[in-house]
Amino acid sequence: MHEKFKELAQKGFDITKSFADKGAENTEDLASRTVTQAKNLADNTANLTKNLTEKGKEQTKPLLDECSTATREIFEKSLQTTKELTNNGTETAQACADKGTQIVQELLNKTTDAAKEFTDKSILASIYFAQKSYLYTSEKYRIASRYTSVKAGTLFAFISQRELLKWTEELTKQITGGKASDYDKALDAVYNQTHIGGGYHRLFDGGHDAMNAWEKVHDALPDDTFGQEVAGYASALWKDAATKMGLPFKTMDQEFFSAWAEEITNSVPIVNKDYLYDLLSFDALELISIGIGATTILFCFKKQDQKKLAEILGSMGIVSIASANPLMAIFVIGIAAYSYTVKKTKLEPAALLKGGSVTAFSCAVFTFMSTHVLIELVIVIALSSALKTFVLNNDTLIEIIKTNSFKAKEKGDQLATQIYEKIKNIPAANKPSEQPAE
Repeated sequence: MHEKFKELAQKGFDITKSFADKGAENTEDLASRTVTQAKNLADNTANLTKNLTEKGKEQTKPLLDECSTATREIFEKSLQTTKELTNNGTETAQACADKGTQIVQELLNKTTDAAKEFTDKSILASIYFAQKSYLYTSEKYRIASRYTSVKAGTLFAFISQRELLKWTEELTKQITGGKASDYDKALDAVYNQTHIGGGYHRLFDGGHDAMNAWEKVHDALPDDTFGQEVAGYASALWKDAATKMGLPFKTMDQEFFSAWAEEITNSVPIVNKDYLYDLLSFDALELISIGIGATTILFCFKKQDQKKLAEILGSMGIVSIASANPLMAIFVIGIAAYSYTVKKTKLEPAALLKGGSVTAFSCAVFTFMSTHVLIELVIVIALSSALKTFVLNNDTLIEIIKTNSFKAKEKGDQLATQIYEKIKNIPAANKPSEQPAE
């Protein structure tokens, strides 16, 4: 209504303006013609305008009243509608909140029940699997304990086979590319110039024992870093340790070694020069066998199984002699001393004899067989198992072996004393210079 009023007012104003403009034009035109007519027209126009204005006011007032009433009614209805919508929205939101709270509570209750049920089942399952694991572990340990001496003795004998060093050497060449580094050449520098010692040169050239090898590596390159020297040192030593000739414990005088080796081989015919060289050196497989032995002995200590410990030490003792492995011999002596002094337990002689017998038998079979080493391993495992089952469990036979072993030990002690007396008479020669003779 208000808009209609404005429209009517605007139209009235436009009409009035139009009339005024026309009146002014007519007045101007009439004024130019006659003053009288202009005056009369002006009076008439004024009267007409006044009448129209009064009539416009009379007509506009009802429209304004009607517009105000309609506007007020619309505002009141809008306010009421807004209030109703607000109330309805609040009630709906409250209902939704209450429903959501109820759903969340139900989910929490279900989750709590499920978690409790899962926890109970988890505890029961943990107890069940713990029991099964204990039974499984106990059974595996029982089986492992029953075969420890046979398997370990055979394994030690297998690892002591120098034929395996061909594999380690070939594998090392494949990994390193088979090329000699500057550090490798530094270790062999004296031999390459003098050819001292031939195949045994690592014992005499002063470049392959731990101390001298580091000096050679350190002086090999003028601008290398300490890290490069350490890596080159480890790589060079491993390459040589992975071969049959191995690495010497300490550089020796070649003349002294030759005189000493000749005296020993003449006194003990079963010992040759290769065995003596091996006695003064070590290789990668000897280190690996010591690591396996240490792991097995740790297992025996953990289970407090003194019988199996004695069998393992007996096996390692035989292997240290058969393979000329002084590191293993020292390890065996140290473990035996630890068992006596710290653990306060004595090693059973029968268990020592059983482990040593199986290993000695395995070493002998490996020595006299000439087939592939893996085929030999299968045969030795079968024969060693039969030896333990049918021979070593025979108490009468064990007593006979023990008696003969004591006799052999006495003869061995006498022979060792004789050899020692002869060695004392060998004059010690001065260590030759590492520089090549001109």
